[in-house]
Parts: sequence; C-alpha cells; structure tokens
Amino acid sequence: MAEIDLGFLARQNERILAELGNIREELALHSATIARLDHTVTSQSSADALMLAEMRAIRSQVARLVDRINRVEDRVEEIRP
Repeated sequence: MAEIDLGFLARQNERILAELGNIREELALHSATIARLDHTVTSQSSADALMLAEMRAIRSQVARLVDRINRVEDRVEEIRP
C-alpha cells in the first residue's frame, strides 16, 4: 500500500478547495442567469441590474480559470529540464 504523506494530503486539500470554488462560481453564474431571465419577463428596469450581476459572475469565473491555467503552466515549467 502506498504511503500517504503530508504533501499528498496538502495537494488533495488544495484540489478539493479549488473544485469547491469552481462549483460556487458555477452556482453564482447560473443563479444570476436564471434571475435575469426571470426578471426580464416581468420588468425591464431590473433586468439591466441582473445582466450586470451575470456579467460579474462570468468575469469571476474566467478569472478563476486563468488562475488555474497559470498554476498548471507554472508546474509544467518546474518539470521541464
């Protein structure tokens, strides 16, 4: 059986926390989209504010993806000779 060290546990914990952050951002994005669509049907004035909330959620999601890509690129650079 493989031994589990603190480094392994730390990496697993980091992966779980990153995934939790992704799930939260997905939820925020979908909630903002649904709220906008729901209010678009009922009133146009609140639809603009909801569109802004949706755009902020998308921007946050993209920023997190960019951070993840940068971390992967850093790891690749560490591995390369």
